[in-house]
Amino acid sequence: MKKSRLGLQLIENERVEDDRILKSVSIVKSALLIYQAWAWKEQGRWQEALAKLQAAVKLESDRGLTYGIMAEVFRKIWGKKQKL
Repeated sequence: MKKSRLGLQLIENERVEDDRILKSVSIVKSALLIYQAWAWKEQGRWQEALAKLQAAVKLESDRGLTYGIMAEVFRKIWGKKQKL
């Protein structure tokens, strides 16, 4: 009985560690997408920047930087359409 509990404990610990690794990978992917979007925004590539920012939000939705850059991109995209 004790061995099976130990086995279950090890499996649960492994799941927790796997979840931490997956969360870390998501954070890194999100950061890369955000910085790529920022670079594209600086180059005036608004639609491409927006697509990367939306992908970053899907991975990690609680980063303020993402929404700040996204607001700038929306302002540029919709500002141009309104002027036409």
